[in-house]
Amino acid sequence: MGFLIGLAVLGIVIFLHELGHFLAAKALRVPAPLFSIGFGPKLFGFTWKDTEYRLSAIPLGGYVLFGRGENFEVTGALERIIIFAAGPIANFLTALAIYQSVPEFGEKFVAVLSVVGQLFTGQIGVNQLSGPLGIMNVAGKVAETGLGPLMQFIAFLSINLGVLNLLPLPILDGGQILIAMAEGITRRQINMKVRIAAALLCWGLFILLVIQVTIGDISHLTKGPKAPKASIEQVDPSSPSLQ
Repeated sequence: MGFLIGLAVLGIVIFLHELGHFLAAKALRVPAPLFSIGFGPKLFGFTWKDTEYRLSAIPLGGYVLFGRGENFEVTGALERIIIFAAGPIANFLTALAIYQSVPEFGEKFVAVLSVVGQLFTGQIGVNQLSGPLGIMNVAGKVAETGLGPLMQFIAFLSINLGVLNLLPLPILDGGQILIAMAEGITRRQINMKVRIAAALLCWGLFILLVIQVTIGDISHLTKGPKAPKASIEQVDPSSPSLQ
């Protein structure tokens, strides 16, 4: 039951992120023929108002496909920046709506930035990250303590997802924003072969990272922690996590 609750929590946070992209595209009259939660093979879906809504097999994220009958890149740079920024903004607004005060949001936002910075400077190792399995496990345990703590966890997870998606990598929103800004300034499109090569490299590294943290999650879940478990109330919400 806890695992299903955790899966639902992860799905909600991803859905809100992708909904931000989708609504921004609709507002700018950019076609969005596909809205998917998850990657890989389609489990089921339906079509409504020129958009296919799909649930896919691999719950590691989601995506909105933009454009129909033409390359999405012909959309103006400013429009693309707005669309890609709308996902993280949706996550931040979700957290703001849940937290009781803007100082509380700010504290958690700074905590996430600190963890990301420590990861890139080597102060935190990849073996200290939690993948989707670890996140779902924690979400299930938090849900047992009540709705309030669960909503707090959703808010913190939303900040995590928003911040990580703003990193300047070509497979993330931050990278796409950077590309759109560069093309808007130079008024020239970046060579597609270069973009594809960079994206494939990032995807390869991302898959390796997911495999590594998932192995760590499985080891933790099957063997249990060596140290005594802390209660949910004692768990530091700024502990590193990966969405």
